[in-house]
Amino acid sequence: MEVLRSNNLKNADMINNAIDIAGFDLLKAILTGYIRQERYNSGLWKEEVKSKVFLRILNRFNEIMATS
Repeated sequence: MEVLRSNNLKNADMINNAIDIAGFDLLKAILTGYIRQERYNSGLWKEEVKSKVFLRILNRFNEIMATS
């Protein structure tokens, strides 16, 4: 994903750390990445729900929409 590469996000830790400060386009790319990864890594969504990654993504989208 070009957006992730252009933001120098090379691994899962870097991506997870970027969620709380990501802009709209980067956040879309992060969410899309998780959606696409489930195809190749069954159970990923379950783990990310447990670790509240999706909640953090949705909360960040909410913050962005509230300020625009």
